[in-house]
Amino acid sequence: MFYYDEEDEFNLNKMRNIKNTERYEYNCAGYALNTFSWYEPVSYDEAPDFYKGAQEDYDHCIGVMLEDFPTLRRIENIKEALKNETIIAFRIGDGDFHYIVRKLNKQWYHKIGHLPEIRRMSEKTVFSPCWYGRYDKQIILFAKRD
Repeated sequence: MFYYDEEDEFNLNKMRNIKNTERYEYNCAGYALNTFSWYEPVSYDEAPDFYKGAQEDYDHCIGVMLEDFPTLRRIENIKEALKNETIIAFRIGDGDFHYIVRKLNKQWYHKIGHLPEIRRMSEKTVFSPCWYGRYDKQIILFAKRD
């Protein structure tokens, strides 16, 4: 589910990037998935009580993401990723979701909603029991090739 009226929402033509797109125009998902657009794995209208952390919520989100992004695959641990794939950690909690991406330099980065900062996160924090006191459900890992 994309927000805003954009051409090439998935950025298949690779016209948008961190240097030419205003950071308030994309969220954590748009950053992690390289769409540089505002993406949600399910709309709040579609499921108003979503993002509570139930397994069916995760299953639905995973299915939507895998359908939306053909170059994305689920992995169980970071060792399963190929050298040319970025790793994306996805988690839900407290009525919201968050994505963190491990770039090819093996550093983890994320963006919080509309805020302009791209922040680095340690691997220890990525795999901690909770992110920002809010995202405390199961961590789902994906590998994505561009």
